[in-house]
Amino acid sequence: MRITVVTSEFYPMSLAAAVRMAPWVDALIDAGHDVKIITTKASKGVEKYKVACTFFQGPKNSQGFAVRLLAEILFGIEIGIRSFFRKSDAYIVTSPPFFMGLIAITLIRLKGKPYVLDIRDDYPRIFKEQGLIKETNPIYRFIDGRTTASYKKAAIVTGATQGLVDNIIQKVGTAEKVVLLRNGYVIPEGFLWPAKRKKFTAVFHGNLGKFQNIELLLAVAERLKEHEGIAFLIIGSGAQEKLVNQCELPNVSYLGRIPHDQIMVTIASCHVGLSFRIDGRISQDAFPVKVYEYIGVGIPSVITPVSEASEFVKKYSIGIEFRNLDVNEISNTVLRMASDEKYYRSFTNEIANLKNDFQRDNQCREFVNLFESKLVR
Repeated sequence: MRITVVTSEFYPMSLAAAVRMAPWVDALIDAGHDVKIITTKASKGVEKYKVACTFFQGPKNSQGFAVRLLAEILFGIEIGIRSFFRKSDAYIVTSPPFFMGLIAITLIRLKGKPYVLDIRDDYPRIFKEQGLIKETNPIYRFIDGRTTASYKKAAIVTGATQGLVDNIIQKVGTAEKVVLLRNGYVIPEGFLWPAKRKKFTAVFHGNLGKFQNIELLLAVAERLKEHEGIAFLIIGSGAQEKLVNQCELPNVSYLGRIPHDQIMVTIASCHVGLSFRIDGRISQDAFPVKVYEYIGVGIPSVITPVSEASEFVKKYSIGIEFRNLDVNEISNTVLRMASDEKYYRSFTNEIANLKNDFQRDNQCREFVNLFESKLVR
C-alpha cells in the first residue's frame, strides 16, 4: 500500500513528532508498505527513508505567536498541496503543528483518500488555556468545529494519552475509531550503555516551551547548589531557553538541542529524570515522551504537577509526583536519592521489572495491526 506520512518533524530530529513517527514508519516498511514522508529540510539527505522536503519550514517553539502562526499556515498550505498531488492510497497526519494538520487534512479530504490522524496535544483548547482566545469567540468556534470534523472523517484517530483520547471521544461522540497509542522508548541497535556521571545528575530534556516549568527547575537547582555532589543537566530548546541561558548557577549545565542519536546515551549517564510542567488542564492530561525515555534508561522520574504521567509513575513506584509549589519537597527528594542508595534502588529495581513493556516496538506492532485492519482491503 502507498502511504504518505505528513509531519513537521522526522528523523534525524529529536523532537516529539520525529521520535513518535520514525518507529511507525519503520514498522510499516517492514510490513511491506511503500511509505513516503513529507516533512522539513531537517530530514534532507536521509537515505534510509523516502523523504520529500518542503520549501517552507515548520514553526519553532522559540517564535512569537504571530510569527509561529504565519509559519504554520504557510507550511500547512505547502504540505497540504504536496499531499494532495502525491499518489497515495492512504495518509498519516500528525498534529501538532495544529494548523499544518488542519490544512493538510482539508486537502486530503478533498482528494477523497482515507487518513489516520495522530494527536499529541489538545488543540485548539491549548489556545484557550494560554489565554490567546476565548471559547465564545467565533474564530475559536470555527476552528474547533473544523477540528471535530477532521476527527469524525478520519479512518482512525490515535491519541498519545488517555486524557487526549477521552477528549477526542467526547468530540466524536463514539469510541469506535479512537485509539490510545501511548509513546514509548527506543534503545538504538548496538547501544553502548555509558558510565554514570561522577556527580549525581538530575536531567531535564525536551521542549523548553511555555508549558514547561523552567522556573521550578532552576529553583530546585538553586536550593541544592551547596551540595557539590549533585548536578543538573538541561537539554533542549524552545521559548524559555533564554531563561536557561541566563542561569549562572554553578550546578546547572545546558547542552541546548542535541542530535536524536545522542539523547538516550546522554540521559542514561544521569541518575534521575525531571519533568516539570505548569499547572492547568493541559498538563493534567499530559504524559511527556521524556518520562518513557527515563523509564527506558532505568532512571526514576520526578514529575509536576499531579497528572496522568505522575499518577502512572506513582502507581508503579518508579518515580514521585509533586505539586509545583513543593520546591522544598522536590529538593529534599533529589537529595535523598543522591545520598540514600537503598531509597534510590527501590525505584530503579521497579523500573527494571517493567521497562520492557514500554518499548516502542510493542506500540509499533499495535499500530500496524490497527492500520491494516482498518485501511488495507
